[in-house]
Order: sequence, then structure tokens, then C-alpha cells
Amino acid sequence: MSGLVLGIALRFGCYKYLTMPPKRNLGSFLGMIMTIWRTAVFYALIAFACSAAHAANLYEVVVPVQNQDKTSLQKAAKLGLERVLIRASGEQNVADNYTISQTLKRAEQYVSQYAYGDDFDLPTVKLSFSRDQVLNLLRKASLPVWSDERPGLVLWLVVDTPEGKQFVDQESFPELTKALGYEASRRGLSLVFPLYDLRDSTAMSIENVWNLDTFPAQQASQRYDSQSVLMGRLSPLSGGVWVSEWAYIQEGEVTRLDARDSDFRFLRPAINRVADTMAASYAIAPQIAGQDRGTGTIMHIAGLKGFADYADAIRYLESASGIAHANVLWMSGSDVLVNLVLRGTPEKVQGHFRLGRRMIPSPETANTFFPPEHLAVDWFYRWNGAPSS
Repeated sequence: MSGLVLGIALRFGCYKYLTMPPKRNLGSFLGMIMTIWRTAVFYALIAFACSAAHAANLYEVVVPVQNQDKTSLQKAAKLGLERVLIRASGEQNVADNYTISQTLKRAEQYVSQYAYGDDFDLPTVKLSFSRDQVLNLLRKASLPVWSDERPGLVLWLVVDTPEGKQFVDQESFPELTKALGYEASRRGLSLVFPLYDLRDSTAMSIENVWNLDTFPAQQASQRYDSQSVLMGRLSPLSGGVWVSEWAYIQEGEVTRLDARDSDFRFLRPAINRVADTMAASYAIAPQIAGQDRGTGTIMHIAGLKGFADYADAIRYLESASGIAHANVLWMSGSDVLVNLVLRGTPEKVQGHFRLGRRMIPSPETANTFFPPEHLAVDWFYRWNGAPSS
């Protein structure tokens, strides 16, 4: 931990304090060191929190505007709502849907808040949309719904520069990482940049990344608590053209692709492939009209420590995109049986639980819990309580 904290202290500008001449007042110097230590620990926690399975706010966008009149706001709302719908559904071509295309004509009605600003001296407007309205619109249009809880995407990238091959981080390649952030935000992905500290350099070499060696990448990414990993080897050519090769790993499955384009447009095919693959695994497809799911899925939840836990657990289930209703059938002490009416497949709902880590599989409970005779339990889980981190 000390090496990580020192590295983060250096990264955040604390080096000048660690190298300053000794002071006569030893107490002040030690106090300053403790302040630096606490600050570094704080930033270390931030760095590790980047792996949390939550996308940034999917329902806020910043778009350019010509001025602050009504027509400009309407155009911005249309563009903003389309971007939000792409993020929330995982579908790139949402505007091709008839219901969506008609709604985009009056997109300003879906704006809950807006504020004008600027980005690099260009006028912009920040738009916020109602999550409930967006999700209801997607269901009305029979489009998938992709939950806010998504795996962080760990990036291992190397650029071939005139000085040699280098890891891509936010300090050495600010424009490239900003472009990556924009493309990821466009599809609702959360990026996790490795710390490139001693632990990372021991587990993952530049040559490993350049050769797109997926096994060490999976091993090195475990510390960031994500099973979604993107590796890339990037080569800038003359005239602003980039050539790239990629390997995307999701839960052990590897997809490879290459892209060539000018400026940073070469990033888009890789990010699109990642988002499309994730959405195929986690987005909940609309239920076919008249489809019969029987009496539902009966779920046992253990570990509830009181009414607050009970209320939080039911609220969590009701808010999951793959669950239409969570109806309590029976409760006793710390145990509850719930009948789930699913919108999506059981596998996708369970995948949602794995990402959120608030419901933990507890198959061993099947040997110690005896439900009422008339109920057959399908799933056994334990309430974890704390939000994912």
C-alpha cells in the first residue's frame, strides 16, 4: 500500500513537499507528512473506486449550441435525447425506431433541467433527462433497457512513438484519453485506467500489451474488479492517421478487431464493439406481448437485519430493469420469499445481481432453509446491503 500511496502522492503534485529541505520544527514537518499521507490515501481510494460497476450519469449530456434561443435548445434536446437513448438501450440505431423518431421531434418535453455553459470557449448546454421517462419510452418503443450498473472497462493500451512504445495514461496522452472518454461516454461505458504502479508493471509489460496477450491482461485486471478488459496497440502514421489492433475480453471470451482512421475516429469501432457486446449480455430485451412466464421466479433472500433492510431489498428488486414486479410471498425473521415477475431472461437478471453485488448467491442456504410446503424456491440469495463499490 505504501508504494501505491507514494505513487499517487507524486501523481497529485505532492513531490515538492516530500523533497523540500528539513525544517527546524520537526512537529510541523511530521504534520505535513501526515497530511500528504491522508491525501494520498484519499486519492488511492478514488483510484480503486473507478472499478465500481456504475456508469456515469446516463441521463445527462452536454451538447454544443449556436446560441441560447428556443430553436437552438430544441435542436440540442433532440441530439441529447438520442444520445441518452443510445446509452440506456445499448442500441446504436435507436432513431430508426418509429416511436423514437416521432418522440425526437418533441424531445424538449423530456428535458427536466438545462444549463448553458462553454467547453473550450464553445457554447454548450447541459441537459438532464428523467430516467423514468426515458425507460418508459424505451419500453413503449419495444427496445431493450440496459441497467445503470455496468462493468467498468479496464484499458491496457500502448502507443508506438518515436521514443519507443509507451503505456497510455491520462498524463502522457491527454488528448487521446479525452477522446477515449468521449467515445465511452457516448455509449454509457465507465473507463478504468490502470495505475501503472509497481504491481501493474510486474503483472503486465508493454510487450504483453503490444502482443495483445490476453491471459496476463486478465490476471493484471483482477485488482480492478472487472471482467471487461480492452487491450490495444496503436500506431500513429503521417497525416493524422492511426492504425490500431484490439482485443476485448469479457468474462473470458475474446473478440479481436482492427481499425484505421484519421484523428481519433479509429477509437469508435472498438468502443462500439465493446458496448454492443456488453449490451447483448446485460440489456433486457422487451417481453413479447402475450408471453407467459408462468407464476414467476421464487427467490429466497436471507440476511435481512430489520425493516430497513427489507424495504431496501424490495426497492432494489423493483428498480432492476429486468424485473417488472417483486411480490412478497412469505417472511419470517431474517428470511423473505419473493415472487419475481421478470421482464428479461433469468440469466440477465442474475447478471444484474452479480454486477451490483447487493444480492449475493447463497446456494448453501438450500440445505438449511425449509420453505412453506406449497412454495418451491428457484433462487437462493443473501442481502449484502451496501451499494456496489
